Amino acid sequence: MNHVSKTLVEQELSRELIYSIGVYVQLCARIEKLIIKSICLAEKATGERAKFRYAELSQLSTRELISSLKNISSSLTKDHLWYRYFEELRPYLHKFVDNRHLAVHGVISSNLAVHGVISPNNGARVFFFDKNSKEAVDHQFEQNEVEFMVDAADHIARSLDRFCKEADL
Repeated sequence: MNHVSKTLVEQELSRELIYSIGVYVQLCARIEKLIIKSICLAEKATGERAKFRYAELSQLSTRELISSLKNISSSLTKDHLWYRYFEELRPYLHKFVDNRHLAVHGVISSNLAVHGVISPNNGARVFFFDKNSKEAVDHQFEQNEVEFMVDAADHIARSLDRFCKEADL
């Protein structure tokens, strides 16, 4: 598709914000894949069992994957190299899930109506339906919050990637 004019999203959001959200969403996808790979490695699944387990875990929600990772860490002895790592990582993963849902399922718009100019400094808002409270939510945020989320997700992804490369359970 040839875009002669900007898309609806490009008309409303800064390129920097669009790029940051795209990077964040891709990091989230990689985190989920790496959680699955970490579980398979921790369970020492190989061959056909590894393929089956990977497919089985791929069907779980992100929260269910985190619970599976918790179960794995609980099965390790406390002096095991990766026990503490998994235990420390879990709270970050729970926060990551909430932010991932906002980035993927929320409708993000700029504060253009308030400021009149598209700028990363204007901040933005995300509209979403909170399934827990069963209410529509309008959450305002700033570009630096997105940058923090990207940095945190990158840290999680790099940590999981390191584990997968170094795993010798």
